[in-house]
Amino acid sequence: HLRARLDRNPLLKASTDERIAQRLERIRLGLVELGALNATLITSEHHRKLEQDRTLATMSYSSVAAQDRAKRKSIRKYIRQVRKQTDRSRNYDTPREWFAKGLADPLMHEFPIWICTPAAISAGLPLEQIFDHVLIDEAGLLPLQTMVPIIERSRSFAVFGDRMQMTPGNYFSASAQLNSELPETSLQWVNEQVPSVMLESHYRSSSPALIAYANKHFYQRKLRLFASNDKEPAVRVLQCNDRQDELNRLAEDIHVRLLNGEKSILVILASQEMQTDLRQTIDECADEDPLFGKLLEDAMDIDNGLLILPVEQVQGEERDIVLIALGVQKNIDGKLRLWLGPIIQEGGELRLNVLFSRARNQMVWYASISSSDIPQSTNPGVIHLKGYLRHFESGEQLNDKTVNPSYAWDAEDPILAMLNFLTDVAMHKKRGLSPPSVSFCPEL
Repeated sequence: HLRARLDRNPLLKASTDERIAQRLERIRLGLVELGALNATLITSEHHRKLEQDRTLATMSYSSVAAQDRAKRKSIRKYIRQVRKQTDRSRNYDTPREWFAKGLADPLMHEFPIWICTPAAISAGLPLEQIFDHVLIDEAGLLPLQTMVPIIERSRSFAVFGDRMQMTPGNYFSASAQLNSELPETSLQWVNEQVPSVMLESHYRSSSPALIAYANKHFYQRKLRLFASNDKEPAVRVLQCNDRQDELNRLAEDIHVRLLNGEKSILVILASQEMQTDLRQTIDECADEDPLFGKLLEDAMDIDNGLLILPVEQVQGEERDIVLIALGVQKNIDGKLRLWLGPIIQEGGELRLNVLFSRARNQMVWYASISSSDIPQSTNPGVIHLKGYLRHFESGEQLNDKTVNPSYAWDAEDPILAMLNFLTDVAMHKKRGLSPPSVSFCPEL
């Protein structure tokens, strides 16, 4: 497609594929260098202004220009406050108290970027437009009443979230009943007020198989996935006898992986009860094998290490390897004990989508049932649980054509298109894959 487009343009017709590839690589490297230079410039400018303020504070009142004397007074007051706080061992002033003392400008000047929880913003900062911009992540987990105090403290804001993942009902509870006409989440409210943009490139999963089911059933195949050169299946469903067998095999798998040097592991379980039972099983293994016990302690202490959580608490987490057990089994009569806990509650399919999308490299599901054991149902959670198991039992993921390596760009935003493409080229190169193909429009 690229060659056909170029042949129609006399200015580009003489270009070879190799020269085009070289120029794209030069642009990519130039953007990387530009980003680094921009970061250096911003940092240097910030340090320069801070040094100017410190110099101003040390100057005598008579030597300071009249228009700078108020600023000098504010900076000197700020320095006294900092020294006062440094001398304390406890009972430090809150940011709200700093603002109340008229120290907002020097405080924001020295600390221009803040990373806060919604509760910290509401409790610690005055209700005024303190920030130029606010970025709100995981907005699907924020009730609207939690987001309003955040945006009231900013002049502009951008919201990031996924409507296909869990909602505040999974994390927050309220004793008071809110107006039923209000949207459930901050994300829903924002979608009703301003245009939204879908970020289509999926960078987490190194194999399309890891996200293929979610892409097909939750995102209408709109995600751009990367091709894979995996030699082994990225997703496996291993049959177990019952719930206890799932836990035993999970513990054995963790044991082997830690001994092999694999530490980035997320274990997802159906309930806190299973979480407690697995921890007990693992601790027993650690008592019998001191080396494993040391590796277990190290893996759970490091960032991006071993994490064992119920499905309700995994949103926002990701690991190289994800191990799953839901404890669904048959009784002694061979009938299915369809206790699916949070999966059959309202929004259960969203919990499953979160579960489906946590792995970077590999996902292993320890299951005591097969898809044929799950009865037909109208419950969305049950439908997707059955569909997900069938997807991998049948080998459907091996034939799924959800990888979207080609780009057909229009001329509406060619610069954004170029940046997206170069980012994906870099990700392919990092993973040792062939770069995606591209189809230019004549206008570009």
